[in-house]
Amino acid sequence: MKILIITPSNIGDAVLSTGVIAALKSKFPGASLDILTSPRAQEVFLSDCRISRIYIYQKTSSFLKKAALFKKLRKNRYNFIVDLKNLFFSFIISNRVLRPVRLKDHMYLKHNSALKLSLIHISEPTRPY
Repeated sequence: MKILIITPSNIGDAVLSTGVIAALKSKFPGASLDILTSPRAQEVFLSDCRISRIYIYQKTSSFLKKAALFKKLRKNRYNFIVDLKNLFFSFIISNRVLRPVRLKDHMYLKHNSALKLSLIHISEPTRPY
């Protein structure tokens, strides 16, 4: 099984997405996890042995470079795409017809909601507030 995780570009939000990686790896231990992230946030994932590949998306890249990246990702034929940024190109990468689910909330709750939508059980922690 191949899973692509599209992470936020801010370092703090990328750190929060490591919980998603842990949950996916425990639910699908044999899965290959790939990350699509920004150059700023790639440092968070470089030493993570659970990650198979890291793809870098730069907003400032030319249209042709972005199209080449999308084409490469689409060729990987991911079984599952976890889009923590709610970007349109997750629809382009996917080989399936998807229904968009927009989550507007704190990044922690957004990540947990994405996991719940994918039927991965997560116990709710007590809220600090």
